[in-house]
Amino acid sequence: MNNETVERFGREIVIKEVLVGKNLNVQVIRGFATLDQLAFISAPDVYNQLTNALGTQRDPDLNHARQVLDYAITSLSEEPETSPRAFPEIILNARDKSVVSLTMGHNENEIDFSSSNGEENFFTGTLTIHAHLIDNDRDKDPQISRVDGNHRLLMVAKRVEDDPEEVFPSVPFSMFVGLTADQERALFRDINGEQKSMDTAHLDTIKLRLQGPGQLLQTEGGQALWIAKQLSTDGYPFENLIFFGGDKKAFKQAGMAIPPVKINALKSAVLTTLKDSKQMSALLNSEETDLPSEESRLHDARTRLILLNRYWTAVRSAFPEAWQDRTNFVLMQAIGLNAFSRLGAVVIDAQIEAQKLTQQHFDVVLKHIAGKVDLSRTAWAGYAGLSGAKIVFQKLNEAKLDGFNKTLVLGALIDPDKSPLDE
Repeated sequence: MNNETVERFGREIVIKEVLVGKNLNVQVIRGFATLDQLAFISAPDVYNQLTNALGTQRDPDLNHARQVLDYAITSLSEEPETSPRAFPEIILNARDKSVVSLTMGHNENEIDFSSSNGEENFFTGTLTIHAHLIDNDRDKDPQISRVDGNHRLLMVAKRVEDDPEEVFPSVPFSMFVGLTADQERALFRDINGEQKSMDTAHLDTIKLRLQGPGQLLQTEGGQALWIAKQLSTDGYPFENLIFFGGDKKAFKQAGMAIPPVKINALKSAVLTTLKDSKQMSALLNSEETDLPSEESRLHDARTRLILLNRYWTAVRSAFPEAWQDRTNFVLMQAIGLNAFSRLGAVVIDAQIEAQKLTQQHFDVVLKHIAGKVDLSRTAWAGYAGLSGAKIVFQKLNEAKLDGFNKTLVLGALIDPDKSPLDE
């Protein structure tokens, strides 16, 4: 990429007013540069068991890299008041000290800078990257490597190739200088492997706060999250049973139990039912057009909500003890939620085909199943994960089919004067 870098930025890339200081026990240069500057001067050292056993970076996810870059570039057309966007620092390491120089003062005195030097330094200066000395075409051991932020930089060169006039936003960066590959690996491990991941429930709660139905209902996952939120509100089956992430101490201080199901777990259960169901789309408006309107998407989501509400209400009614006791029953545990979400698709599809969609119809089906399946934890000792959930689902589905004549039992409940989805 050397010639392309020089052609785009010149032989030297000069970044003024960088800040030099200590990050814990290593010295670092911090500043701001455009995404394309950082991408063109650096390269990932990707671990490959066969060809680069000393590499550091993980195998990149190209789709994720494209999404991240789109997020960054489109930020230039968004108003920060309504759509604030920001990146954490991109972290680089100039393994080859000769490709960078650091100067300070009016006389621009060059400093022999090394990140692992134990001296305490704190000053502003000018960082110069000698682009004409960088060869990023080599497959391993780049002169400036990417310690953290490879996905943010990975697709920049491809975007420039497609549109050389593309404008890239400015982002913060940190640069270590002169760290060995082993020192860099240690930092990569600490940055990427030792941090605690964000609670997905908390992230979904933030999404619910920031996005209204107009945005959420544009994707399957967003629709599932919207439906899950509705199922947790007053009068719905999961009322007071959903934990939305964040601080748990308030529940304990109030003498209350922490709700047993996280919002992301209920979202996943809803999404499983939506994906597995073959019949729900027949009731929906948006299936008729490639570009459904916001009104049409909301109608479809409400239709699905009605069906899922009736199904889960029937589950609650049929298994009242298991519904309230997560400790001694599996219903509210991961294998139970997954199994019942899969059963939901089967039951809803059968009820749609038979046009037996009132709450009474769902109640009869689930009570029939409840009479044949024991959900106590002791009955499912040793079962866990997706394989355990699959077995629980199979038992539930077998119970549904065992000795149940839905035509005779449910036929008398049809009210010809009502729509099947009337509340």
